[in-house]
Parts: sequence; structure tokens; C-alpha cells
Amino acid sequence: MWRLESEQGRWQTTQFQFQVDLRRPDRGWSDVRVDQKAYTDHLFELQLPGEANDQALTDSYVRQSDLVVTYAQSSDRTVLPQIVWRVIRDGQLRVGVECILSMQTSLLASHPGVSIRFRLAGELLNVSAAGAERIASGPHRWDEPTVLLQRPDKGEHSLALLMHPADFVRLDVCPTADEGWQADFAAFPESLEKGVIRRARVQAVYVSRHADVELAQLCANELKEAAPPLTT
Repeated sequence: MWRLESEQGRWQTTQFQFQVDLRRPDRGWSDVRVDQKAYTDHLFELQLPGEANDQALTDSYVRQSDLVVTYAQSSDRTVLPQIVWRVIRDGQLRVGVECILSMQTSLLASHPGVSIRFRLAGELLNVSAAGAERIASGPHRWDEPTVLLQRPDKGEHSLALLMHPADFVRLDVCPTADEGWQADFAAFPESLEKGVIRRARVQAVYVSRHADVELAQLCANELKEAAPPLTT
């Protein structure tokens, strides 16, 4: 269940928990646990337009499995972002979150570009309908929709990262100095005008390790066929 206290959002059940600082979406998740196992990767570090400091909130509320957060348009950011954190649950095999990003503006033209960053340890694979391929030292860039699958060094879960094909722009993956990986999904590359709302969907789903490739493929197929989100 969601708890919203002091501008901190926390999802907690016996199976899955994590926390987000609503004013600092660039810091991503903290205190991530799946079946009581702690994971220390940095997930969903959202690089919103404007300065990466405390964000001014205009609204935040819980609606069933959603935490909805709306941010203010400001002098250094010409768009009004909204983030919906939507928890995904499917028995014991899959649990995770869909992040629904929405952008609108009161101006005739603005630049809503966003990067959704993940910093990961362990093995990384590129998953397609044909199977999975281990990613070697990079950097790498994909201009077509792809699914990343992270296999942490320990634990019973892998992590599938994916973006809806209609929203996909670019994915950059590069090794980091601590022998991990940084993955950046790009969104909203084109200018935005008044009266238009654009949305992008990105998922991070923990899947059972013993069938992780098949479950990652299932996540991709289901996301591709999913109806557009209702986020208002």
C-alpha cells in the first residue's frame, strides 16, 4: 500500500517496497526490497527539464495503486511535468512499477526533453522476441525499442527495464567506473506547444530469475498491447 508523508512516497507490502522523494525525482528510488531482499541499484533517476534541485509541487495524492505527483512550471522549466508511479503486481513471478510521465505547457512552444536513468550492477542483457544477448563493454546505443534485463550478482530476481514502443526514442548504455552500468532512456525530444499533453511509459519489473528472459518478453508484449493510460 502507498503511504504519503512529508513529501515522501512509500510503497510497502510483504513482497515489495520502495521509497521516492517527491521533491527530488532525480534521486530515484531508495530502500528497495523484493521478498525482503534489499537491492541497492539506482532506479528511475528522472532528469526533468530545469535545475536538478528541490522541485515545487502543485499536487500529490494516492489513488489505489497509483501515486500521482504534479510539478510546477517555472522560470527555468517551460513545461509542467506529472509523474504517476503505478505498481505492477502479478502473483509471485512479477512485481514492479510503471512510471507514466506526462508533459504539458502554458506557452506557445517549450522543450520537454527528459532522461530516465538507471544505474545497475551485475550482468546486463538485451532481450528481444528471439531471445537474449549479453551486453559486453560499451558504450551502446539503441534507436529501436529494446528491453534490458539486469541479473544482479545475488538474489532470486532479475530486473526488466522497458519503454512502450510508441514512446521509445533512444536508449544509451555505458559501463561505469565501479564496473556497473548506466542506462538512459530518452523521452520527449520534440518541442511541445500549448494545449498538447504528451506521455511516456517506462517500466521496471522484478521477475523470477529462473525464467527471467521469458518473463521479460511477456512484460514487453503486455506493455505493447496495453491501452493508453488514464492519468488524470
